[in-house]
Amino acid sequence: MPDGYKNFSKTKPMKSEHFNPVRDWWENREEILEGKFYKSKSFTPSELAELNYNLDQCGFPKEEEEILNPFELIQNYQAERATLNHKIDNVLADILQLLEDK
Repeated sequence: MPDGYKNFSKTKPMKSEHFNPVRDWWENREEILEGKFYKSKSFTPSELAELNYNLDQCGFPKEEEEILNPFELIQNYQAERATLNHKIDNVLADILQLLEDK
């Protein structure tokens, strides 16, 4: 989205200048990697054949959700909770120490 826009509307319509980055890219096409996902990528004809000519290769990013078995999930939760409890206890001890020093 352009700066200053959360979305387009009747009072803030899409303008031709909003497409300038697309036009610039069209004149000088190069691969765009954003994070772990491609916004644009070039493929050779043989690569497209291997993909059964599926041209939808740079779609919306789809992060895989890891689903743990219940036992492993509970173990991870308990470990994370113990770590956070330890940090909270340290902060509270520091606060009590500061209060006692006054």
